[in-house]
Amino acid sequence: MEVVLETTRLILREMTPADLDFMAEMLAHPEVMRYYPKLHTRDEARDWIERQMRRYREDGYGPWLVMSKATGEPIGQVGLAEQEVDGARETEVGYILHRPLWGRGYATEAAKACLDYAEEIGKTRIVALIRPVNEPSMRVAARLGMVFEKLSDFKGLPHNVMVAALPRVGCA
Repeated sequence: MEVVLETTRLILREMTPADLDFMAEMLAHPEVMRYYPKLHTRDEARDWIERQMRRYREDGYGPWLVMSKATGEPIGQVGLAEQEVDGARETEVGYILHRPLWGRGYATEAAKACLDYAEEIGKTRIVALIRPVNEPSMRVAARLGMVFEKLSDFKGLPHNVMVAALPRVGCA
């Protein structure tokens, strides 16, 4: 398993089929998926992992599995993904953490590492696509120094397009 990024408390690594049990549990959790169109079945979680593995091959990055350095246990998924937003190709930073691990700053810590990585690979703009009702994710974006750009229809649902211009200056 390829480790991509490390922070003080976290390891971000490429997902593999061996992560299916954790991903299936997380993607089927009603609170975790509350702002998504639906809960995912085990087969859909398998497809989800395969999609990320394809992104690693095609784009060189994708949403990565986040693991605790202290316990080695998976926490969630955070990473970069290419998306089409209003006809333009955008690089998104996305974060999904399993419910038992909310409120510990993991999403912000992992997403900040992803923004740093995006800057290292030459990205000058990163977006976060967040449902307007998803206040916790909006708070993470604000802590990352991201600002609201516009409201957009993404995959049939309204999303705030939050933007981080790179390089970032003075972000916590």
